[in-house]
Amino acid sequence: MLQVLWEKKKASVAEVQLQLNLQKEKPLAYTTVMTILTRLVNKEVLIRAKEGRSYYYSPKETQEQFLRNAARKTLAGYVDRFGKESLQAFIDEAKNLS
Repeated sequence: MLQVLWEKKKASVAEVQLQLNLQKEKPLAYTTVMTILTRLVNKEVLIRAKEGRSYYYSPKETQEQFLRNAARKTLAGYVDRFGKESLQAFIDEAKNLS
């Protein structure tokens, strides 16, 4: 869903549903897409704005910003839980990635 919104910048539930269902064998219901979009608004990942009778959703951050913040939060969680050694282990493993 986020990928659709990053590409379109702004979309209604129906537009997101249409894009997602182009890639799926079993189509997603409108209410399923609406529920997920609402949850992402509640988590402050998306912004919802009413235009006319419809709500439009847009990402709060660019894809790059979102990924950086997610990585930062994940790494901070590891450090909090396992100590600074976990961060060094993460760095060592990252060096092995191609």
